Amino acid sequence: IAKEDLDRVKAMLEETTTIKAEQTKPKMPERELKLEGVAVRDTSYRGVRRSNEDAVYVNPGVGIILVADGMGGHAAGDIASKTAKEVFAAFVGKGLSGVKTAQELKSLLINAANAADQAITDYSKDKGYGKVPGTTLSAGMIWQDSKGQIWFVGISIGDSRLYVRRGSGDVEQLSRDESLVQQLVNQEVITPEQAETHPQRNIVTNALGCNPIITEENIVVTSVNEGDIVFAITDGVIDNLGSSKIESIAKENSSVKQLVNALVDEAKRIAVSPADKEEQDYSKPDDTSAVALKITPQEVPEQIGSEEKEPTNPEP
Repeated sequence: IAKEDLDRVKAMLEETTTIKAEQTKPKMPERELKLEGVAVRDTSYRGVRRSNEDAVYVNPGVGIILVADGMGGHAAGDIASKTAKEVFAAFVGKGLSGVKTAQELKSLLINAANAADQAITDYSKDKGYGKVPGTTLSAGMIWQDSKGQIWFVGISIGDSRLYVRRGSGDVEQLSRDESLVQQLVNQEVITPEQAETHPQRNIVTNALGCNPIITEENIVVTSVNEGDIVFAITDGVIDNLGSSKIESIAKENSSVKQLVNALVDEAKRIAVSPADKEEQDYSKPDDTSAVALKITPQEVPEQIGSEEKEPTNPEP
């Protein structure tokens, strides 16, 4: 990314770390979209005082969702995920007014991810870390084109995930994991089912801060309609639930708030108190986060916001 672009992002972050929806709200061609969003961040670690290394962001006014999972094996994973959230959201919010096509939006998301990567690298150099902090990033936005078609355009780097729950109840994983076990699945060394409980399922092969490769291969695009929910989750949810249970929970919850809470609560329960041998195989202490946006046909959307649950061991 060009130095002048990075300088511009840093200047934006000095002004604010939160994008005001009324300042960045895109113009809609026919009628205004009604979006409701919720973000939940929790942890299943017990007996350990540590920072939650997940970062979450939702802005229904702009249509953005984001999760970032700082890598615990690297220095300052919580700083990496927070930096990714702040830089990415600021970059997208600032550049959104100039977006006219889906291709321009794809480019904006790629540039925002590169800006976040550069900011993490610069922070590491400034602090003199021996290891560069790393983080995953799964983010995207709901966008309406000039013909009135509604789209979700997202980007995913690492092993956090993007999903869509259709109004019909059908659930689809949009993103592709960038992880060691996914590579083994692709090579037909292991099955997708074996990957879900593999002892090395926490190893990612692409991450911000770690010389990432970010291309259109990281971009996801799908058309969405009223009643659809797009959501993002970190691996603390993915690893404890597995794909089948994620889809089952999503099918059962058409409320955006109920959906994110059900995902996080069930993941935490399995991590802390697995009920049987199968759940023990999935059980893994981790930070557990989910964010979601719903396109609602209601005249007035439900109360929106984000919440952070009290962690098992609150930070000092």
